[in-house]
Formats: sequence, C-alpha cells, structure tokens
Amino acid sequence: MSTAPPVQDVVEKVCSIPVDFHRRGDVSVVYLLEESGYDTVRDAITIAVIQQHLQAHPHLIGDWAGYSEDKRCSSGWFFDDRRYTTGHYSSSAGRSHERIASERSQACAEFIKHELESIRENPSFGSGRKSLGERRKRKHKHDA
Repeated sequence: MSTAPPVQDVVEKVCSIPVDFHRRGDVSVVYLLEESGYDTVRDAITIAVIQQHLQAHPHLIGDWAGYSEDKRCSSGWFFDDRRYTTGHYSSSAGRSHERIASERSQACAEFIKHELESIRENPSFGSGRKSLGERRKRKHKHDA
C-alpha cells in the first residue's frame, strides 16, 4: 500500500508547474500534474492552501500569469494578473465565471485550482505519458 505524499510537497510541485514545464522542455503539463501526486491529496489542496504557498513564494504568481497568457486553446480558465481576475473563456460563449479577487495571490490561487481540475479532466490524464516528445516518437514509429 502506497502512502499519499505530504500535502505541502504536492502544493510546492503544483505551484511550480509553469517553471518546471519550461525548465524541463518536452514534459507535458498533464504529466507534471500526475507526477506531483495531486490526485492523491487533491481535496486537501484548497484555494487557501495554494494561496498561502503563493504568499510565501510570490514570484510564482508571475509564472502562472505567463502560463495563462501563453495558453492557446478554444476554452479554458484564465488569470489576469493586472486586474486580479479569474474566469473561464470559451470561443463560443466568451467569458464566464469571472471573479475579481481582493488580492493577487488569491486570484492566482483560484486560477491554479481551476486549472488543475481542468487538467485532470483531460482524457490523457492518468495515461502515464511523460512528455510531448514521447508522443511524437510513438507517432513516428506508428507512421513508419
């Protein structure tokens, strides 16, 4: 029987996803979330817990703002660091679920929690695929 990782370790890993995504290169965000252990302790990782970590490590907020700005998808959660706003965007329905927070760390924490849950809904979550490069290699082998 495996034990769940300590919540604080998982919070540190999930809050570092944008940094790790860029640092490691071809690792997918889905894989980074799987690797973090988030799924085993997700109920304990609340917006308040994430916010507390961000307050101790405010540089991570800018990393998440950049992650939000760099997303290229037809729908998903967003974080506006200038207005402390989070919400959901869909190309068909526009903006919804918009919320303005009183603190930058709160807005970012809300975005992170929504984003983590959204990633969990991705069909490839739990597949164990490590990286974008691995998927490309498999595809090329299959095509050959």
